[in-house]
Amino acid sequence: MTKLTVDKVVKALDCRSESDTGRNQILLHKKYGLDALVPHYIEAFPRIKSWIGRKYIIFWIRRYARKNPDVVILAKAALNDKSWKVRQDACAALAYALDSSALPSLRKLLTHSNETTREDAAAAIDAIESKNHHFFYDRKHAGNIFWDVDPEDKEQNRK
Repeated sequence: MTKLTVDKVVKALDCRSESDTGRNQILLHKKYGLDALVPHYIEAFPRIKSWIGRKYIIFWIRRYARKNPDVVILAKAALNDKSWKVRQDACAALAYALDSSALPSLRKLLTHSNETTREDAAAAIDAIESKNHHFFYDRKHAGNIFWDVDPEDKEQNRK
């Protein structure tokens, strides 16, 4: 197996099309496994110019947000991304983390010019304050939307 490097991750994920990025991401995951990719994804994130690659990174590493503080640090930084789609996944990662240290950064987004970003920040804040990550998607607290991020989530008691 060839050695995994940050440069390889950047080259694979800094694409202009979602199909190319998605195909390359699948190849990386098959070859190295997600666990091995997480630190490389974190390091590669600021070097990737395409919003698509940055979004893929946040999407895939958010399942580690409760176990790896570097994921929370990256998600907080990604709240300032120029792409609303990246900011959205950053809000989701922080909602999943249930880390109250993210609240000040999320509150700053409540006045963002993008309506979706404001709504996502509010949902993440609600999830963290309610200590229920499902509320990021179950915004009306109906109790019928469950968000399993990590395979271990299915074993947890749903509130």
